[in-house]
Amino acid sequence: MNTKKYYYLIAVGILSISLSPIITRFAQSPSLVIAANRMLYTVILLTPFTLKKVLGEGMGLSRQLLGLNLLSGFFLGLHFWAWIDALQNTSVANATILVNLHPVFILILGRIVFKERVDLRSVISTLIALTGSLLIIYNSLRTLSLNPQGDLMAVLGAIFVAVYLLVGARIRQSISNPTYTYIAYTMAFVTLLLLSFLFSTNVFDYPLTDAFVFLGLAVIPTLLGHSLFNMSLKYLDPHLVGLSILGEPIMATLWAYLLFSEELVFLQLMGGLLIVFALVYKVGFRRKGETL
Repeated sequence: MNTKKYYYLIAVGILSISLSPIITRFAQSPSLVIAANRMLYTVILLTPFTLKKVLGEGMGLSRQLLGLNLLSGFFLGLHFWAWIDALQNTSVANATILVNLHPVFILILGRIVFKERVDLRSVISTLIALTGSLLIIYNSLRTLSLNPQGDLMAVLGAIFVAVYLLVGARIRQSISNPTYTYIAYTMAFVTLLLLSFLFSTNVFDYPLTDAFVFLGLAVIPTLLGHSLFNMSLKYLDPHLVGLSILGEPIMATLWAYLLFSEELVFLQLMGGLLIVFALVYKVGFRRKGETL
């Protein structure tokens, strides 16, 4: 099957999720409220277009497939929670470095849990991309300090999104993208709602202006971002999809420069080029049988 079009979808997905921090800047609500409503608005928007298909296909799903789909959404919700907690308890630089370890965990968990082979080029492309990520936030690296709680949550966020992608890649072979996405997003919202009860946060208490922020987050980085990644999981290596997510800080940095006149330095440009090279290396130079 020709998978070229899915590389284009990944590119659109990267562009879309890179707008997430830009849109979030306009929100006044706490992070957990933002994350929960982002998923709620997404589910609401999807319902008229997918509910009939989801109900029809969902009735025929085995318990195992349905359970894995719910598990995937559960880990997506946990990822949002861990990422939010990390940003609240450690520096943005620390959180960014540690959560961007998810391609490493995809390789490790894929090998341990799913007995997948680890090809040498995946390892090399991961190291190149992580180096690029470090260069993008180089200025913040000089002021790094340890914040155990936040740093741990960032690592957990990386693990959670790795599990989300690995599980999704497997069940997408048997479930259509609309059904998989709807169930996963609904479960992610339920997970965040339960966490809001745990932390005594009312996710429905927010200023009216934030409704437009939640709508923007639902449409652009979620429906046009994560949903395209989910679509691609059936045809592309989950490690490649995870690696491509590292393209988010490249575009986010460019958006911040264009929209908010934030500083754009040479090392950030070099970091972006390294991430792009890592993706090209992963996609264009794979060789069968090259394993560790």
